[in-house]
Amino acid sequence: MNDNYFSAVNSREITSQSNYCFASTKEFPLFSIYPFRQLEIAGQIYLLSIIPQNDAWRFQLQNKTASGLIPGGFKLRVLTETGDSFPQNEAVARKAVDRLYVDVHLVTGSALTWEIEPIPEGYQREILIF
Repeated sequence: MNDNYFSAVNSREITSQSNYCFASTKEFPLFSIYPFRQLEIAGQIYLLSIIPQNDAWRFQLQNKTASGLIPGGFKLRVLTETGDSFPQNEAVARKAVDRLYVDVHLVTGSALTWEIEPIPEGYQREILIF
């Protein structure tokens, strides 16, 4: 794998399968919409969002309910299109948290896939091309 292809810059927790949908944001005028996916895991609804962050893309998981948390033990992983790992590509909730995220620097044409543990209902692996 080419080390210049992409790299994760930040994967951490912060306390306190249908088609992608889109939401708008005022923070990024060049990216006025960004994709998110609604996922069902163990009877709860979560949102997986892909949000532009300056020169990176943030893969973020959070509970759809405003006061809801992500239980301890959940994992969010970003992988290459072939399913290979790379440095700092995973965020793990060691306790209940507001959200999990992984920030990834990409070059145009990069292709990634994502995984969540526990596995969402109806999960099918998909490849996202940036």
